[in-house]
Amino acid sequence: QFEEQTKLLEQEVAHRAVAEKRLQARQTELPGREAWFRQVLDLAPDGFYVSDEMGKILDVNQRACDRIHIQREQFIGMYMKDIDPDWTAERISALFEQIGYNTPVTVVTHGKDLKKMVQWPVEVRTVVLRRNNKPHFVSFARDISERVQMEAALRESKDRYEGLFNN
Repeated sequence: QFEEQTKLLEQEVAHRAVAEKRLQARQTELPGREAWFRQVLDLAPDGFYVSDEMGKILDVNQRACDRIHIQREQFIGMYMKDIDPDWTAERISALFEQIGYNTPVTVVTHGKDLKKMVQWPVEVRTVVLRRNNKPHFVSFARDISERVQMEAALRESKDRYEGLFNN
């Protein structure tokens, strides 16, 4: 019986050693994965934001920083209303109530260049996800200035065309 217990104990020690090696390999791999995902996000053509339920910015990609001319370290900790005054606490709360978890919603709003103090139209695709049992907005913001200009030119052209035939 002693030999059986010794053998079982040796097997348990061997299984734990294998499990520990796997855990160490994953822990070693994790920083590399995080750096890779950061690089992918930073190369994205759209701004990427993560904010909490109060609109406090927790993370951004490089494109978001470049677009409003601010360093990442300064950006994190700001509030969405600092970029777009329309994003008040009430609006953020209403958006949380409007959308459910894992259900993306698209909102057209404005971005603000904090250096030049100019605004531009932005289409923001947002989803609410849970992290550490807390809700977070995960958003991608796309500058739609060209689209808005083309739509305005098309409307103007249509109005001129209709004016020719209606008069």
